[in-house]
Amino acid sequence: MSNKTMFVVSVCVVLASAWFVWEQKTSTIRPVADKAVFITECRAAFEHCDADSFLKLIYTTDAPESKDLSAQRQIFETDCHKPIAEIKIEPLGAKDVTTYELKGVTYRPTLPPVGKLEIVFASKPNAAVHGETTSFLVGRTKDRWWILTAEPTR
Repeated sequence: MSNKTMFVVSVCVVLASAWFVWEQKTSTIRPVADKAVFITECRAAFEHCDADSFLKLIYTTDAPESKDLSAQRQIFETDCHKPIAEIKIEPLGAKDVTTYELKGVTYRPTLPPVGKLEIVFASKPNAAVHGETTSFLVGRTKDRWWILTAEPTR
C-alpha cells in the first residue's frame, strides 16, 4: 500500500473507533426526563437489585472522584434486598448537607441539587427498626433527572 492509502485507512480506523466509544458512552447513559418515570426506574433498579441500571442514573463529570461510584454501589447493594414502602422526591431542607470536607478538600454535588430522592423501606412486623430511609441528592440538566455524586471544588 502507498503511504497515502495507509494514512486514509488509519484515519478511518481512528474515526470509527472514536464513534464506537462515543456511541457506547451515550447509549449507556439513560437520563430520565419525567420525574415519575425517574422514580419508577429507581424503584425497578432496587426491586431487581440491578446495580448497573441504578448506576446509570447517577450524574458524573470528568473529575475522577465523581466517577468513583463505590459508595453509591455499596449503599445500593446494602439496601436493594429490602422491600420498599415508598420512593419520592422531596425538596431539600435547611439541615440537608450538600457539601462536605474530607482531608482538606471540599466536595460538592456534580449538579446543583434540586431535591432528594427518598427511599422508605417497609418495616417488618416486630422489627427493632421502623421507617428506615435512604436518601440521595438529585439534580436536573436539560429537564433530565439524575442522582448526584460528589466532586472536589476547584
